[in-house]
Amino acid sequence: MQEKNSFIRWVKAHKKELIIAGVSAAAIAAIILGYKNREELISIWSKLDRKANTLPQPDALPLSTPVVGTTKVEPSINVPEVTPHIISDIPQEIKSHLRNLPDGWNASAEKIATAAENGYSLLPGQTWVDSYTKNRIAA
Repeated sequence: MQEKNSFIRWVKAHKKELIIAGVSAAAIAAIILGYKNREELISIWSKLDRKANTLPQPDALPLSTPVVGTTKVEPSINVPEVTPHIISDIPQEIKSHLRNLPDGWNASAEKIATAAENGYSLLPGQTWVDSYTKNRIAA
């Protein structure tokens, strides 16, 4: 027990040096492995580069476009510009699924019937969400 306590005290006293030694050993091991496998790493990197070059390039349009210009409502008050931020310009098909509702909320009779038609039995606090396509712009 005395030996264990003295080892723990030694570790606590040399914590900084032990961390530096561990990080250094991991860095040296990574450098050695990288050097030994450099041919394969170069091959993988070039394949990734070729793949990236075949991906479609984004349009040269700015990410945001002003929708409303500055308009004077009164001589001393200006309405600020509203700039939408594009979340995604690629349509995403979201499949129908179950959704948990906030406490105290329940599904409508229509959603309970739709879920049953799709082979699901809704629990209290759940509803059915029909499939939809998501592609939106948020202001």
